[in-house]
Amino acid sequence: RAEGEQPPDKPIVDKLALIGIGLIGSSIARVAKREGLAGHIAVQTRSPDTLARAEALGLGTPSRSSLLTFLRLR
Repeated sequence: RAEGEQPPDKPIVDKLALIGIGLIGSSIARVAKREGLAGHIAVQTRSPDTLARAEALGLGTPSRSSLLTFLRLR
């Protein structure tokens, strides 16, 4: 966002799914949340500890289901 530019009136996307919530994924989640770019942010990762940390930081709604279920590819 350019200096002085206002955030969008409504989210650009309804749902944002981040697979992997390390340095890059968490940065994307923080910006999307701060700027109101997504109506809902869902996060998934291999490590339960990382998922718990992402939840504690408020980065998105964690998915404790398998990755295939998360992506609805069954």
